[in-house]
Amino acid sequence: HGAAWTFVLWGALHGVLRVFEEWVAKPRKVFEAKFSDGGKKIYLFISGLLVFALVNLGWIFFRANNVGDAFYIIGHLFGDASQWLSYEYLNGVRSAMQMSLNTVILPLIFGLGVMLFVWIRREHKKSIHAMVKAWPTMVRWSMYFTFSLLIAIMFIMGNSEAQFIYFQF
Repeated sequence: HGAAWTFVLWGALHGVLRVFEEWVAKPRKVFEAKFSDGGKKIYLFISGLLVFALVNLGWIFFRANNVGDAFYIIGHLFGDASQWLSYEYLNGVRSAMQMSLNTVILPLIFGLGVMLFVWIRREHKKSIHAMVKAWPTMVRWSMYFTFSLLIAIMFIMGNSEAQFIYFQF
């Protein structure tokens, strides 16, 4: 992202969303209490999707080259849906699917794993450490090994030419 206004806007958006979350905390709890268990799960799922969408909106600012590009992307985010079936778009999707294992698949697996742990923790109302500690030793150590292997592969296959961006500040 570099040292640019897009980074400032990215941080500001997250700050505003965090303040909003605190501001609506009490009314949200009252609202949540009105749901049955099934309704509460649907509400939490929809809330999670909303947070996911807003955070991803923020990532546009994080990754954009400049503020103008960020607003251009946001402005065209839900443009003409017919373009999604165009040759250029489908060719771009095919090219994106051919990206390396390190840049797409492993981070995706890692992210889904983290989301799964957070969901399980929320459902069982226990810490992740307590849950993992209760697993059989073989399962627990298999998970440790797999997690370590994924991290090692991501580092080994990573692009060693990338500059540490925070040196720009």
